[in-house]
Amino acid sequence: MRYLLIFFLVSLVACSTDPTRDEVSVQSSGETLIIENGTDEDVYFFAVGATIAPLILWAPSIEEGNRVAKDGSRSVSFQNIMLDENETEILFYWWNAIEVNGEQTNGNIQTMRVKI
Repeated sequence: MRYLLIFFLVSLVACSTDPTRDEVSVQSSGETLIIENGTDEDVYFFAVGATIAPLILWAPSIEEGNRVAKDGSRSVSFQNIMLDENETEILFYWWNAIEVNGEQTNGNIQTMRVKI
């Protein structure tokens, strides 16, 4: 009986957690990239066309212009993203800010591909 109670409690906790929590999602809608930050901290991003990406140099930054607030969302027009005229995919990079030796810097970079 004790094991049944433990199983029930573990199942209850597992079912009550939001599976999309702690995630960043991105999708295209028309000529817009929609970014949703389901995490409990601000994230920063860079988006570029998949055919353009190998041709440019970029570095992650933690500036206001590329921030998505915690539990927030943001829309970015395709006009503000470097895209080839025949582009079919956007590479979306995102990261959070971390503190290293008392200074803010970028954390680990995650990547997603978005069909357009």
